[in-house]
Amino acid sequence: MIPPGADSPVILTIGGAVGTTLQVLVSSDLSNPGGWTVLTNITLTSSPVSFADPGGSLPSSRYYRVLQSQ
Repeated sequence: MIPPGADSPVILTIGGAVGTTLQVLVSSDLSNPGGWTVLTNITLTSSPVSFADPGGSLPSSRYYRVLQSQ
């Protein structure tokens, strides 16, 4: 979780097997299990990689999860 009022972009460090495609998801409400939104898909060309969330400095809490694409 990123604290409310964070003033710099959120940067996630994501690792995994090179060539794997991953989904980065975001939610602002963990009480809603279906409330996850796909932020982006990333195919790992190296590992780890960094991803900057363009909306991560908004003044609200954001939760992240990364899933392997099916």
